[in-house]
Amino acid sequence: MPTPILGQPVATMFQLRNYLHQINPDAPDYSSWYITIGRKYGVRGDIAFCQSILETNTWRYGNLVLPEQNNFAGIGATGGTNRGSYFSTPQAGIEAQIQHLYAYATSLPLPANTVQLDPRFTLVTRGVAPNWEDLSGRWATDPTYGAKVIALYQDLMKTQSALNPPTGGSTGGTTTGQPSTGTGTTPTPPVVSVPVSQQFADIDSNAWYTPYVQRIVDLGIMRGEDDNRFHPNDTATRAELAAALYRLYQSLNKPNA
Repeated sequence: MPTPILGQPVATMFQLRNYLHQINPDAPDYSSWYITIGRKYGVRGDIAFCQSILETNTWRYGNLVLPEQNNFAGIGATGGTNRGSYFSTPQAGIEAQIQHLYAYATSLPLPANTVQLDPRFTLVTRGVAPNWEDLSGRWATDPTYGAKVIALYQDLMKTQSALNPPTGGSTGGTTTGQPSTGTGTTPTPPVVSVPVSQQFADIDSNAWYTPYVQRIVDLGIMRGEDDNRFHPNDTATRAELAAALYRLYQSLNKPNA
């Protein structure tokens, strides 16, 4: 059965990250961008991640495209000396890749409040390839290109299926997640939990990261800022990381009630 390009991700960012780092421990971690940007366009970001594993040789490169291009899908790399498109940041390169997939999968316009980053978006026959398998001979000349992408995804799901998001501390009104033993090594969150989407104006209740933010906030490991926002996309300083790790240490060594 063909695999649609459009859809919600099945694999989590933890599964993506772990799968890649088992193959190449030195690869950069862009897993969260594939999931969040993919959701923005309704594109399977988890499979787009597998496409990039194929295109970049697990981020080891060695072919036509260079690491500094931030081009993780070979966009515009048509052979010879043409290395393809350059993007200012990894995030921009990933969004261009997702847009290119979107162009192949549907004839709909780009979602509202988005900027076209894919320089070849208008060169695609819109909607000609709704499935990953349809990209064979189109995205690349390889007649088995789409099948190779799906084979990587299937291998990822087969080997990483045991890795799931944390349980407890959900976006609902209460938390479960009580430890199964009385060892005193697993922190117990408060019984009543206020959804972080209500605590912080910049947390989307449907975002992929919300259960994780909920858990660490419930445990007191991280907090919001004075402006009542969590700033989920900000970069943490080493000092902030040290504070969060110390709070984690304290919670792990706190006897359970």
